[in-house]
Amino acid sequence: MLTFPDDQRLAALVGHCQKELAPLGLDPVPTDGLHITLARVGTPGVVTPGQLDSLAQDAESLLPSAFSVRAMPLAGSRGAVRLSLGPWEPLLRLHHALAKAGSSVGLAPKKPTSAFRPHLSLAYNNRRRPAAPVVETVSGLRALPPVELSVSVVQLVELRREGRTYRWDVRERVPLG
Repeated sequence: MLTFPDDQRLAALVGHCQKELAPLGLDPVPTDGLHITLARVGTPGVVTPGQLDSLAQDAESLLPSAFSVRAMPLAGSRGAVRLSLGPWEPLLRLHHALAKAGSSVGLAPKKPTSAFRPHLSLAYNNRRRPAAPVVETVSGLRALPPVELSVSVVQLVELRREGRTYRWDVRERVPLG
């Protein structure tokens, strides 16, 4: 997972978008919950601490150098409204390196790199609804300027749901090369 807890420009962009989306009744992602999920490798009952340590150690030598991506408003799906990310290439290289490290310790990601679609969700849909109001609101936000995000650390986390929000505990931090 990639997180950006101290990025004020990202928080401001997300806050503005969430304010505009508020009439739709989506579940906003709290500022301290903004993240990019890279790969899921297993549940806490299945992944051992030893495997996690090995994954972090193996990943360290495989990870690319630190890089930046742009978070650009906005895209949507049935489940969420999100910021698009670009360019994808460094994120795909990072995912591939993590997949290779995970495979070496028996923790291959649930999705291959070819199925990875980098994004940063800012609100989740909590019910079935017509798409038109969401599309209309999102289209008014697409012209907002992008925010540059620095990526220098990958966090291996234990993810959970608390109510309608994703929360996590960091188990390992792995710096990019």
